[in-house]
Amino acid sequence: MANWCSYCMRITGGETECKEFYAILKYERPQKFDRVFEADILCEGNNSGIHFMEISGYCAWSVCESMDSDNAVTTLQAESDRLGLMIEVYSTEPSNQFAEHIWYINGVRIEDERVDYTEVYWDECEYPTIEELNAHYGTTYSKDDFDMDGYHIEGGFGEWIFWRRG
Repeated sequence: MANWCSYCMRITGGETECKEFYAILKYERPQKFDRVFEADILCEGNNSGIHFMEISGYCAWSVCESMDSDNAVTTLQAESDRLGLMIEVYSTEPSNQFAEHIWYINGVRIEDERVDYTEVYWDECEYPTIEELNAHYGTTYSKDDFDMDGYHIEGGFGEWIFWRRG
């Protein structure tokens, strides 16, 4: 799929409201976002009476374009306001080389940031040596620049750490 965006979000609020928001992500309600392809709950719980869900998935282009623009029937901001939720999202779009961090509390935008993000995967079957990878991409990487899974990442937001209440 061209221009896919990987995201992870944390929603916090009432249990009923969190489940309503998740139903919107899953296209189970008339109000829906535009081109959200996947939304899976990673964890869910309750902390001092405040419900939370951490959700990961994929959407088209970017979280901003798929979930927070005029293209969608509803937006993150509208649902944060309507349901009284805190919604915080991190995402990456490797082919267009950016990462996003979007955060709303009760419909108020706290953060809306986009930064550069580069992800390179060294497939040793395709490029048996680092020299072959560098020759193909015009780079000067060393073996130490790649993690044990074969990835080299520059930019972005580092670890996706959600602001936590309670």
